[in-house]
Amino acid sequence: MKNRFTGILAIIILSSIITKAQSDADALRYSQTSVTGTARFTSMAGAFGALGGDFSSAALNPAGLGIYRKSEFTISTSLYMNSMTTDFLGKSATENKFNFNIPDFGFAFTHLTRADRKEEQGWKSVTVGIGLTRINNFHTHSFYESLNIDNSLLNHFVENANNSSTLDPFYEQLAFDAGLIYPINDSTDIYTSDMGEIIGTYPITQRRSSTTRGGINEWNFSLGANYNNLVYLGGSIGISSLRYLEESIYSEDDKDNIIHVLNNYSQQEQEST
Repeated sequence: MKNRFTGILAIIILSSIITKAQSDADALRYSQTSVTGTARFTSMAGAFGALGGDFSSAALNPAGLGIYRKSEFTISTSLYMNSMTTDFLGKSATENKFNFNIPDFGFAFTHLTRADRKEEQGWKSVTVGIGLTRINNFHTHSFYESLNIDNSLLNHFVENANNSSTLDPFYEQLAFDAGLIYPINDSTDIYTSDMGEIIGTYPITQRRSSTTRGGINEWNFSLGANYNNLVYLGGSIGISSLRYLEESIYSEDDKDNIIHVLNNYSQQEQEST
């Protein structure tokens, strides 16, 4: 029994395990935050986070809740605009995306203590804050289109297919199933494509359109206190939620009908996080 356990343990240690998680683009996208909150907080570029007395400080500096002298309910609206300019093979395009959202709402309940009412030394007030803040917005739209005489995406599929023993089910296999790439003959595993054959002689039209939606929201449960109008203490717990959706369509067209068996094709991708 001991030898069997040792053998299993050795196999586990010596085995290679492949895992896939976030890419570098995902890590960059999800780690970014923006200055959002109440209208006053946003207009001051977040300066009220240090000053306090504003509900947006509940997430950045919960001790700022100790400035409150009465309870408050706050809600803010926002119109988000994203403008993106692309430059592809000397041809530029600009796309805009608008999004109306509520970046901040919450409730601050303030209790004035007996020391405050009687103007005595000690704790003056305690404020409890509960609210939601949007800390990132993913709404974008981009588009590019131009003529390309140098390469085709099908060349990339052909190269991958010829350099691997199996076809990737999410890329080369899809192109093979659609008849975009195929073996040169029945007795070989060397692949080619019709559109790839004209590259270098005739240009093809390439275009890509992409739309993203979603954002990162954070629920904040905060507590702030005021001691003698001199010391302000606070703490906060944040619970984040993330939603990211991307839809893109890439296409290539043979507008001059050089290829008789293929006029155009498109590849649609959807990503949801």
